[in-house]
Amino acid sequence: MLNSLSTHYLARFASGMVFINLGTTAIIIIVLLATTPRSEMHPAGYVFGSAGVVNQTGGWPTGLAFLMGLLSVQWTVSIV
Repeated sequence: MLNSLSTHYLARFASGMVFINLGTTAIIIIVLLATTPRSEMHPAGYVFGSAGVVNQTGGWPTGLAFLMGLLSVQWTVSIV
């Protein structure tokens, strides 16, 4: 059905979806933070430091992590 719409309507739809995606992402983050017990949360040093890296392997290779970071940007740019 979306394929039968003109580009004007598709552009408006895509622009609206950006705000819906941002809103649902914010809601999910808020709900997760509000419903997770304090005893199950890790301190910031564990989350953002090297202590949270599994097996102390350093995580993902830098190049692959960079490409995965661009993936969400690619979806947003290609739709709008």
